[in-house]
Amino acid sequence: MTAVNYPTRRRDIDDWRDLAECRGLGPDLFFDSEHADEAVAICARCPVQRHCHDYSTTTKEQYGVWGGDTSRLRTTAHRPERLTRTAGERIVAELQANGRTWITPHGLADRLGYEPNTIQKRLRRLIDAGAPIERLEGGFYRMRREVT
Repeated sequence: MTAVNYPTRRRDIDDWRDLAECRGLGPDLFFDSEHADEAVAICARCPVQRHCHDYSTTTKEQYGVWGGDTSRLRTTAHRPERLTRTAGERIVAELQANGRTWITPHGLADRLGYEPNTIQKRLRRLIDAGAPIERLEGGFYRMRREVT
């Protein structure tokens, strides 16, 4: 009979970090409020965003961007969304909820309660930061289809 070597343990819950989009990036990006939109954009395309978010909630992380949420959002979770999420976070969440349907900045502005110019500026910043958002001629936006 031949001996079979089985793994001695399943992948640890902490191993999700090995797959994180932010792995190897400096902490300044995620712990400096000036870079919050860029950090949120990185989180939006991360395959382990949910694990990161759950980790930050479980460990009560007080600082930085984790799983697409800023520390401000995590520490004021009891407040209305308008007061807790940054414009970038709300735009990404709305586009994700909207799925593959195209939407204009005016449509996003109506849904989120911002001026259309604010939405357009944030969309440009998110795209420049690498968020998986695509733009169609005529000013329509949606989340980019993930290639697997």
